[in-house]
Amino acid sequence: MTKDEIRDVIEALVEKYEGDSDPPIERWGKDQQFDPPAKKDWEFLERKFSCSFAPEFVSFVELITDYNLPGMLTVTREGRTSGDPTLDWWYDREASLGDWNPDLIPFLAVGNGDYFCLRASKGPQSGVYYVYHEDGQDEQLTASFQEWLERLEFFLNG
Repeated sequence: MTKDEIRDVIEALVEKYEGDSDPPIERWGKDQQFDPPAKKDWEFLERKFSCSFAPEFVSFVELITDYNLPGMLTVTREGRTSGDPTLDWWYDREASLGDWNPDLIPFLAVGNGDYFCLRASKGPQSGVYYVYHEDGQDEQLTASFQEWLERLEFFLNG
């Protein structure tokens, strides 16, 4: 899936829910957009998790800085950011609580303590996993990040 195709998936959802009182995703105004991750941001994460990421994941994270996707964890460490803690901060926080599987990398917080994650040991071939906060158990939702993107509307609407 190309970056333009990923943008099309995101835009289709934005347009579908435009005008809703509580859309699952919406376009930021020009003054609300954030800097996409730099090469050094990705290098930091690759070192920390000893893995690389699927090109679709990288493109999605770079594109999503133009959108309000509640719960999206930021990768950008410097520059114009949301001011929220970064993906690696959330990983460290959850790991410090004791039940976190160290192979899982959170990228989207659901809001109830659950997360959508990637599996570091699978690298670019990682599917997307759902981690339940009650017991730390995880469930594989898709075989690839691309499949997750193709079903994005379902996952955003539960």
